[in-house]
Amino acid sequence: VDHGFTYVEDGFRFTDLSRRFGLHTFGTLETRYSGSTALFNDTPGGGTRLERVDGTPFDITSIKLAELNGNQVATVTVTGYLKGGGTTVQAFTLDGNAFGQECFSFNETFVARDRLEWGQASPFHQFDNLVVDAVPEPGTLALLGLGLGVFALRRRRK
Repeated sequence: VDHGFTYVEDGFRFTDLSRRFGLHTFGTLETRYSGSTALFNDTPGGGTRLERVDGTPFDITSIKLAELNGNQVATVTVTGYLKGGGTTVQAFTLDGNAFGQECFSFNETFVARDRLEWGQASPFHQFDNLVVDAVPEPGTLALLGLGLGVFALRRRRK
């Protein structure tokens, strides 16, 4: 299925940065179906970006990756960007088992990321089931802290 140059789900947007062949999924009748309708960037050498639709930062815990074109070992290098500048990079090497999804965990530096970007190099890969958490805004944390402080004061008075 052709999804065009952007795909949005659960408040997150995936973008084909090359804007050539777009983002796609395989259905259950496709021989390269990985057990889930995983996305892939159909542009050789193309880049993919993940960001929240509302632009707020997020933490990422894990991603599932699968080979796209057979038993070739692929390495996917993900760069995480901070809104104010700075990056974190982590590479994941697949096992070469055709179309079998593997779960990879991000290290603890992939927190409060503005966006993630990675390339689609040969041999190609599919991606699916990203586990992300929203990062509360500083004002939200202050309100939470104030609320907990008031709760603690009320408990002491009783």
